[in-house]
Amino acid sequence: MQPIYSCGHERGAVAIASESAPPTDLDAKVVWVRVPESRKSLAIAAANFFAHPAKSLQLIAVTGTNGKTTTTSLIDSVLRVSGAKTGMFGTIAYHTPLGKYPRPIPRRNRWIYKGCLGKFVMKAENSR
Repeated sequence: MQPIYSCGHERGAVAIASESAPPTDLDAKVVWVRVPESRKSLAIAAANFFAHPAKSLQLIAVTGTNGKTTTTSLIDSVLRVSGAKTGMFGTIAYHTPLGKYPRPIPRRNRWIYKGCLGKFVMKAENSR
């Protein structure tokens, strides 16, 4: 497995947030920010970058051991029939105003949710 620095740098990263100290061979063009919790920091950065999209949406969360997919599908169906524009993130698929996506986002890429929510907000604002 490639270290995050070399992997991110090869993909064009100009800043890296990490729980580790910067490597000794850090490129001077790359900003290194040491953070206590990288996933939490990434979630905060993504929310800031996408202008906190969850604040302008009405969200419903379903938790539990069994029946989450059925429950969220029923809620989504009822809301859509009422005329609401909905988005649903589940373990099987995502249904959004922007389209349907068959595969869930890997846990390590959950910051992408913020981007999806941001696109929902932009689409809603542009359709007014």
